[in-house]
Amino acid sequence: MSQTTLSERAVSDAAIELCSDADASSLATRIQRTSRPTPTDVVYSLSEWEHIIDDCTTPLALAIRDRLSTPALRRTLSAIAMKKSGEQSLITDAVNLTITGDVSDALQEKAQFLLYHGFKRLPPVTGALLAGWIQEVKLLDDAEYADLVPRSSSAGYYDPDEHWIAIRRDPAWGDSDAWPISKPGLQSEYDHSTTLHEFGHALHYMLGVQTTGSDTVDNRDNRPGSWRCDLRDEVVRADWQLRDVLRPLQAAYLRLERGETEPLDFKDYQAATIEEFIAEGYTIWATSPRYLKSEQPWLWSVFEKLR
Repeated sequence: MSQTTLSERAVSDAAIELCSDADASSLATRIQRTSRPTPTDVVYSLSEWEHIIDDCTTPLALAIRDRLSTPALRRTLSAIAMKKSGEQSLITDAVNLTITGDVSDALQEKAQFLLYHGFKRLPPVTGALLAGWIQEVKLLDDAEYADLVPRSSSAGYYDPDEHWIAIRRDPAWGDSDAWPISKPGLQSEYDHSTTLHEFGHALHYMLGVQTTGSDTVDNRDNRPGSWRCDLRDEVVRADWQLRDVLRPLQAAYLRLERGETEPLDFKDYQAATIEEFIAEGYTIWATSPRYLKSEQPWLWSVFEKLR
C-alpha cells in the first residue's frame, strides 16, 4: 500500500511550487553521493547525514523524493519528511507498507501507528537510514503469511537476507496514551509489540549486529561462560560503530549470562541471542524507556546515544 493522502499531497504540492530546482538538484546530488548502509557494508557518515537532514525541509525532502528513482532513497526522504512534519500518513511510503490478503482494519491502523512511533523514537539519521534499509513491511493474513515465511514464527518475521518484515498479528495496545513514556514516576511494564520487535531486528542489522548461527543458537540452553555472540566477519563496520554500538551491546548482553540482570520478556526469550536481546530491548525502549533504564541501563544507554 502506497497511498497519497490529502495531507501529504498538500505538502508535496507546496514542495514543488516553493523549492527551487537549484536547491533540490544540489541536495539530491549530495544525497546520492553520500554513503548509506548496505547488507555487507554498514558504514555511513553520521556527520554528512546530519548536515543533509539539517538542510532538508519537509517540502524540499518531498520534492527531492519525487525526482529520485532509487527506492531506498525515496523511503529515506519520506522518513525525513515524516520526522520533520510529524505527518503519520507518510509512514506508508517510508517503509513501503503493503497489504496482502484479508488483513483487518484494526491491524492496519495499529501497524501504521506502531511503525510511526517506532520511527519517532529514533534520532533523525538512524530513522532516515533505517527507512532505506527496510525493503518492505508486509501486512498479511494467515494464509499469505504461512506461504511466505520460511520458518515457524507465530506473529512476525524479519528476513535477514532481503530485509523485509512480515506481520500477521500484533498483541500491542497500539495506543500511546497507554504507554507511560511521558508520565512521571517509575515504569513497570511495556507494550508487547510484534511490529516493534521486528523493527528492532531491522535496526540491529543496519547497525552491524549480525552474528553467525543466529537462527540455530539459543543461549538459554548454554552454560554461563559458553554463550555465543560471534559477529559476522564479512560485514564491514566503521570504528565508531564497533566502539559506540557493537561492543557496548555485546557487553550489555553478556551481563545476562553473568546473572547481573534478568531478561525482561516472556520465557526469557530476550536471552536467546544478542539479536533477540536488542529487538525486545528496542520494544521496551520505544514504549517504556524508564523501565528499560531501571532494569537494563547498559542497553538503554546504547539506544539513547544513537544519532
